Parts: sequence; structure tokens; C-alpha cells
Amino acid sequence: MKLTVYTTDNGSLRLAKTAEINHTDYYDVLPVSDSHGFHPGDVEGDTIRLYPEVKRQQIHGFGGAFTESAAYVFATAPEETKAAILDGYFGKNGIGYNYGRVSIGGCDFSLSAYSYIPDGATDLGSFSVARDEQYTLPFVKAALAENPGITLFASPWSPPPHLKTNEKWQGGKLKREYYSLWARYVAAFVLSYAERGVRISAVTVQNELRHAQVWESCLYEKEEELDFAVNYLARELKPLGVKIYVYDHCRERVFSRASYAFGASSDVDGIACHWYSGDYFDELRMTRERFPDKDIIVSEACVPMRKDKPASDYDGVVLDKYAHDIIGDLNGGANAFCDWNLVLDERRGPSHFRDNRPMMADAPVIVGDDGKAIFRPSFYAIGHFSKFIARGARIIGCSQPYRDVEVTAALNPDGSVATVVYNRGATKRVKVLMGTALFELDLGENTLSTLVIEK
Repeated sequence: MKLTVYTTDNGSLRLAKTAEINHTDYYDVLPVSDSHGFHPGDVEGDTIRLYPEVKRQQIHGFGGAFTESAAYVFATAPEETKAAILDGYFGKNGIGYNYGRVSIGGCDFSLSAYSYIPDGATDLGSFSVARDEQYTLPFVKAALAENPGITLFASPWSPPPHLKTNEKWQGGKLKREYYSLWARYVAAFVLSYAERGVRISAVTVQNELRHAQVWESCLYEKEEELDFAVNYLARELKPLGVKIYVYDHCRERVFSRASYAFGASSDVDGIACHWYSGDYFDELRMTRERFPDKDIIVSEACVPMRKDKPASDYDGVVLDKYAHDIIGDLNGGANAFCDWNLVLDERRGPSHFRDNRPMMADAPVIVGDDGKAIFRPSFYAIGHFSKFIARGARIIGCSQPYRDVEVTAALNPDGSVATVVYNRGATKRVKVLMGTALFELDLGENTLSTLVIEK
């Protein structure tokens, strides 16, 4: 067997091939000794162990969001920059994105709040996704031209204000008398995209349904969400073969919300979550253990930054956050990881909400004022997973001895094993053991590495 190492560190911020290592044979026998106790230097003390026979959840993919803001930045970039973005994310030489999110109507990263029906309309006679044909759909189609296998899911940020209790884009609830209309609205979106050659595979009920955000938002209690999902949305989407995901909010309530929804109805296919409230990886783990056949997706992630600080001040934070989080998500049972905006400009916009605020959201690719693409640490961090863990891969068992090393591993459909190792501490000489195949390598200080084992 051969092990190939790909490494990113805070200095180079590149996903570079750094080593090729052939295995030696190791047989699981006790070392011979005249004394009792540990044997420093033996293989047992510094070994990352891989167990392909311990198969866990299947991977659906990795990717990011085709927001209107991202699509606008892409559309207005020079042609060579567009090509670099498409190839970097979706091309044969890129990081292998195959999963994506689109917003149903406006969100905080659109050029303005908008819906697909006129103000005051209470039917779908004038429903139109014409606005999306200007920026969003061309971006999605350009990505699909590079990789036709991209899976897309969609999320609403808010119904039109006149359908809500407070008649505002921000906060409030969907009026009960409009549950049926809103469900048909979502289905009309799915059908309109399909007519334009873009298939939506799943829909979340509502983005961040527990917070009345100061951008487009809408609130649902768990009972309201389940009622709408099962009694209205499922009627419209199930005949179209579209999955329904609940929650779509921060991880700390994943298990309780999943238990309530999954226990009540088979029409709910999975749960979506965001990373903003903390690790809470056990929430995913308990959900996976109790509901092994349901989907768990991380549907949004980004690192907030202050506009008055240079982006480089956040490089280490960004690399650390993504490496730590995705490893925790996969080990917890997640099937997919979807980042936030695919592309933003140098001011981390445009955003009709955030442009005049001190905080901004980072993105893996930034188009600078000079029109060139800037690939941020998150691009390379996500790439360690998306490039080497294929759709259909199974997360496998792994163990390791270090407190400052984080590891996840996956068995790919082609039989290769991709192991992502994040060393948060000093340089280490380690061994990797899979069956009787033993490899030795160095993990550099504060490095993220992917180890690909092939026969």
C-alpha cells in the first residue's frame, strides 16, 4: 500500500502534496520484554489506527452557497477570474465541490429583499423566478457545466411580509391561513428551477427559525414547523421527489428537534444545522445513533470578521475553525458540509444588510478590487475534505493517542481511505496503522493534512 500526504499550514496556505510513503508490515503481537509496563517507542504509543470495517454514515458531499451576492460578484468578475473560481471549486483540478445551497427568494446576502410574487398577492398567478435568472441561475449553471453531479438544496429566509403576522421581512411568523399558499410557493420554486435545468434535491423548512434576525427571517416553534412540514410542505414536495429537512439552525438543539420531528413523521428526511453556537458535536452523535437512516447536514458556516482589521489577522482562526469543525461534524455523524457564500468581494459583500455594519462574513474565495481571485484559508481547509472524501464514502472507525490531534477517516467507493489529521500542537513523528499496513510520517506544527491510502 502507498500513503500520499497533502498538507496545509498557516504559512503557505496551500494544499500541497508533501510526501509519498510505502507501508511496512506490522503484526499485532505483544513485544517481548523481561519487565512489565509500557515500552516507549513501540508502535502502540504513537499510532493513529484506522478501521475500515467499522462503517458509519455515508457522505453526500461538500460545498457552499450560491447566494445572489456571490452570483453578482461572480458575474461582474473578469473572465479569467470566473474560470479560476469555477475550476478551483468544481473543476477536475479543483477541490471537488459537489454540494450547494440556494436561497428561496432574498436573504441577507442578496442585493435586496425580494420574493417571487408581488406585494399583496395571495395566489401564485404571477409567480416568477425571473430575478434569479440575472445572477443566481447563471452561476449555478456555470458550476453544473463544470460538475453536473452537484447536489443542491434550498432554504427560505422569509415569506413575503404580507403573509406574516408582523408584515415585515424581519421576524414574525407565517400566518396560518397562508400555510398552504407558502407550501405551494416553495414547490413552484422547485418546479421553476427544474424547468431551467436545475434540480433541487431537498428543502429546509426555514433558515434559522429560532431567531428574529435583523435581516429576512421567520419564526417557527417546533410544533408549527412540524405541522407545516408534514401537513402542507410534504404534500407538495414528496410527489416531486424532494427531501424535507427541519430546523436549519445552530447545533445545540439538534437532538431534541430531531427527536420531536423524526419521532412524529416519516415525511421528515433529515435535519440541517449551523455551527455558530459552539461545538455540540454530541448533538449530532446522539441523533445519528438514534436515527441512523436520517440525513444530518451542516447547512451553513462562516467566520465573522471585523472590517477595521486586515483579513490576514484571521488566517489562523479560519484554518483552525474549519479543520476542527468539519472533523467534529463527520465524527458526529454528518452526511454533508455546506459552507456559506462561495464568493464575495473585498469588503465581504455586497449585502443589503451588512454593507454598513462593522462585522463582515469571510468567504473561501474573495474577488479583490483588482479583479483577481484570492483563495482564503477556508478554501484549502474545506478542500482537505471535499477533494479527497468522495460522495458515497463511508466514515470509518479511527483512534489516536494525542490530545492535540484531531482525526477523521473515510472509505471511498474506489477503496482508497482518506484520513484528515489536524495537528494543533508541536511537530510529531507518528505512525498510521490500517490492518497490517504501517506508515510513518511527520505531522508539522499547526498543520492540516490529508493522508490518502491506496493499494
